[in-house]
Amino acid sequence: MSKVLFANVNPNSRYKSQRQPHPFPVVFEFDIQGYHWRGGIGGRYQFSDLDIFIERDGEQVAANTFAAGEEAQIVDSFLTTMQSRADQGEIHPEHMEKRAAQWIEQLKKIALSAYENYDEGEE
Repeated sequence: MSKVLFANVNPNSRYKSQRQPHPFPVVFEFDIQGYHWRGGIGGRYQFSDLDIFIERDGEQVAANTFAAGEEAQIVDSFLTTMQSRADQGEIHPEHMEKRAAQWIEQLKKIALSAYENYDEGEE
């Protein structure tokens, strides 16, 4: 069963200036460069540039893009890919060092938020 999908540009995307007041229709078409999503002002987007929505009862609602707990697998996959690219000399070391420092700071904030907001009664 095919569903119509909608998207809007993620506010953290480099294309955030193309964000619309309402989600726009998108279609998935394979693209060798990874710009699989067609639609909106820019016409082509990578998955990481978009927030995906589905239509339910005539209303567009955010779609869960990852299953519960899947985030850790995605991070592990990302790190494995980055290690492989570094081993092959495909990553500029100074750019990687800068991004790694940014990611470490973001992870520290996430850990702090988890400590502040975790409710042990929810397990």
